[in-house]
Amino acid sequence: MIAAGITLGFHGCCRSVGESVLAAERELLPSQNAHDWLGSGIYFWEGDPHRALKWAEFLSKSPSISKHPVSEPFVVGAIIRPGQCLDLSQDVNREIVREAYLGLKRTYDGAGIAMPRNESSGPGDNDLVKRFLDCAVFEFVHQMRESRKSEAFDSIRAAFPEGDPLFEGAKVSEKAHVQICVRNPECILGYFRPIWDRYD
Repeated sequence: MIAAGITLGFHGCCRSVGESVLAAERELLPSQNAHDWLGSGIYFWEGDPHRALKWAEFLSKSPSISKHPVSEPFVVGAIIRPGQCLDLSQDVNREIVREAYLGLKRTYDGAGIAMPRNESSGPGDNDLVKRFLDCAVFEFVHQMRESRKSEAFDSIRAAFPEGDPLFEGAKVSEKAHVQICVRNPECILGYFRPIWDRYD
């Protein structure tokens, strides 16, 4: 589960935040919403600054979505060493998440409480982007690791099929992407400013 090498991640945010991070005046803060797809952590779009910019632009037009308003969309690049990574492209890691779901379900069933559910953020949201269930499961993964005295995960990596099919009959979606959720800030080796024409 130790991920070798480094990866480049891109974080969409407000220019004031991004410039402050690049000037080493602050660090990016973890998101801790109950609906975060992969649980608590600092979120990055893997290898795709354009998608990160689209996210920042979306936040600037939808101020109620984020706790931190985006007045001027901006992207910060990060050099990430994933460390002990729960990479969901690997079968063994998907089994860890499945086990966590079953454990969480037993806990809720035992307490007679309904499980959290993924929900729509509004009309037209067929992806159910408010991932209350997913978030609860990933947080339970970390609780299980801690209770077993297993090494904590530094990061989580997962692919998401999002949006409509890319073409008729496709299983590939128009907004498919890979996200990295960094739980241990020491995985971030440094920040940088993307040179945009090199990502075209």
